[in-house]
Amino acid sequence: MKHTLKIIIMLAFSLLMVGSYFYVGNNTVKAETEVIDNGLYRIKNAYSGLYLDIQDGSNADGSLSIQAQRAENTSQIFRISKENTLRYVISVEKNLKVLEILELPDEKIITPIQQSDYLKKANQEWIIRQLSDGTIVILNYLSEEAMSVTEGDLNDGGLVVALPYIGTNNQKWTLEPTEREKNIITGPINNNEKTVDNKDTKAGLQFAFILDSLNNATIIEMAIVGIFVLIILFIVLGYLLYAFRVKPRFFIKGRLYYKPVSREEEKFVNYMDFKRKHKKKIIISFDQAIKKADFFLGSGAYDYQIVIENVTELNLPNFLEGYRSFNLDKNPIKLRASATEPGILSFGEFVYSKHFIVDGSKFESGDILFRYVEDEK
Repeated sequence: MKHTLKIIIMLAFSLLMVGSYFYVGNNTVKAETEVIDNGLYRIKNAYSGLYLDIQDGSNADGSLSIQAQRAENTSQIFRISKENTLRYVISVEKNLKVLEILELPDEKIITPIQQSDYLKKANQEWIIRQLSDGTIVILNYLSEEAMSVTEGDLNDGGLVVALPYIGTNNQKWTLEPTEREKNIITGPINNNEKTVDNKDTKAGLQFAFILDSLNNATIIEMAIVGIFVLIILFIVLGYLLYAFRVKPRFFIKGRLYYKPVSREEEKFVNYMDFKRKHKKKIIISFDQAIKKADFFLGSGAYDYQIVIENVTELNLPNFLEGYRSFNLDKNPIKLRASATEPGILSFGEFVYSKHFIVDGSKFESGDILFRYVEDEK
């Protein structure tokens, strides 16, 4: 049972680690607590206090994103639309072009964010995650880089770029919904855009969001964690099966009668009762100085032990023995007697260091004659 307890503790610890994966402090991306409604927003940087904008309010493809003072122009108003259960599209309300990173940034240290026609490419899609301090981080689906202002840049007109996420304030944003679409949810950007009542679709979006939140980790990382947890569960179940189905069967039963060889003609009177020990391994010593022994014989004339134990042909770990309990015929439990060096066991004319015994087996060792009786009542 000690091994079972250890495995259960390991399982609890692993599940705790999985849980902490989704929430570890203020700068760690965690599962959102509510759905981000599709609709129109201003996007404000938590570091500079300036708003996401398009340079010069341009409608041209390739125009760069910047930060700017709040202004009543539609290049600062962005439509956030859920493209599927994993990601969003962010479009400029003024011209319906979408924000994207360069698809092949040529390993640049700073990846520009620009506007372009929507072509349903991965570099045009974004993952939005809420942080524990109430702000959000906006990650590009292709590069997994975070929408950021250059650290230390408080200037109106400073570039907004994609950088590896490190959790600093220049990578955090807040969303300010516009009044005119406060209660409207809009579908993904397309040529036949429809609007539906927020109330009717909220439940569906919440379900979709649960799926979306799984993307906090990459699919590979989640698969590794899942496999690890399944392995732990497999081991724990095996140990439980072993504890309840196998271990009791390993407990040695019956009695081992004994008498001096010199009294071979006399009846067996003395015996060792194995059943009351509740053990799978019994140690019989000729020397009382051996404290680990279960039974003692003689006066110390011999310095070895006789070991009686239940064994299987396949020496499997306990948790695998648990699964084998459903088919014990393929790995039966056998009772074996053995002698530690320099002891021997004499079965008639044959001498062994170890040998299987059954009900009625007789053997000699250390001038003592033994007879095993199985499940005597």
